[in-house]
Amino acid sequence: VIANSNTAKDQQIKQQIALDVDELMNDSSTETSEKDELIQKIQSYIEENYAHLHIQMKIGDNLIPPKLLGHTFYPQHVKNSLVIVIGNGRGDNWFCSMFPMVCEDPEQPEKEKVRFKLIDWLKEKFS
Repeated sequence: VIANSNTAKDQQIKQQIALDVDELMNDSSTETSEKDELIQKIQSYIEENYAHLHIQMKIGDNLIPPKLLGHTFYPQHVKNSLVIVIGNGRGDNWFCSMFPMVCEDPEQPEKEKVRFKLIDWLKEKFS
């Protein structure tokens, strides 16, 4: 799911659509013979519940953008997937809505100040 923009409202809409689609996918069987039926179900759901938004569905080989996660770099690649684009599609990509923990910056441990024994000794000696 790609949001219209990175505004709080557009990101909230993206999150809700991603949750709805995830729920539809989990409720349905994902056997190969039923994928077309599942896509139709998702499309119908979006048309019914989000008719006020301009939403496009792209099914097939889609370019997944590169991602840096911690110290691991995932290069861009083409993957057979369903991409849902809301409005102009200028917001963060689907990866962040389906796996928000991955898109948050990992907490960096607080860095310890570099200390030099000689300077500490001198400060202690002359203070």
